[in-house]
Amino acid sequence: MKPTCRVVAMRLPAVEDAADLSPRLAEHVSMCLRCQAEAARYRSLHRRLGRLESVTHEAPEGFVAAVMGRIVDPISDLVALPRRFVPSPATIAAAATGAAVVVTGVAVVLRRLQAPV
Repeated sequence: MKPTCRVVAMRLPAVEDAADLSPRLAEHVSMCLRCQAEAARYRSLHRRLGRLESVTHEAPEGFVAAVMGRIVDPISDLVALPRRFVPSPATIAAAATGAAVVVTGVAVVLRRLQAPV
């Protein structure tokens, strides 16, 4: 399969007719028998699906209630999720204080190393 045929095969499902493709791809389809056959299959599929738009059926008795009974409330699911670790304000303050002590200690040591003897 040629690279252009692959591109056409990817684009055909999204359009109703090969003429809706870019000019370069539409020109390719006009000359390639494989792509013409593929386009014909999609045209046929679009026609058949179009006829199904007007078809409706009533749901069997109890079907809607059964489906609605199985739907889970997304909010209650979120509440049931395990809580991730969220540090308290005291933990954050302690970590900041510890970092400040370390930075101050490093600064003092560097200052003493640079001081003339």
